[in-house]
Amino acid sequence: IEANSYSFICHIYIFGGIEAYIFGKYELAADISLKRQEVEKKMSRRTKYFGTSDFYDGLTFLAMARKTNDIKWVFLAKEAKASLENMNHDGNIHCKHRLLLFQAETKNLIGDAKEASHGYDLAIAS
Repeated sequence: IEANSYSFICHIYIFGGIEAYIFGKYELAADISLKRQEVEKKMSRRTKYFGTSDFYDGLTFLAMARKTNDIKWVFLAKEAKASLENMNHDGNIHCKHRLLLFQAETKNLIGDAKEASHGYDLAIAS
């Protein structure tokens, strides 16, 4: 693969991962996200799409954590959340509602339904 193809490959992986997540193919979405992250290591900068890739990576990794109880997915979800927090802190207007939704999903994963419900309401209101 030529170096100038990495960006194109990442775009394909981003949208393929989103599609797999939306249709409930979490293992496929996780595999695609991890492959994209490997390709991104060869690039001078990541393709974030205003937090979209981190958001869907995080949701995918939370879904995999729920499904497999493997701590690896929790760690990867925390990395995605940290990236969303950084973008939100930097004033990226696309990230606030994504971060709130991601936090609500995290609360849901740990079984805190009341806080998750409140978090979903905050995400909708933002």
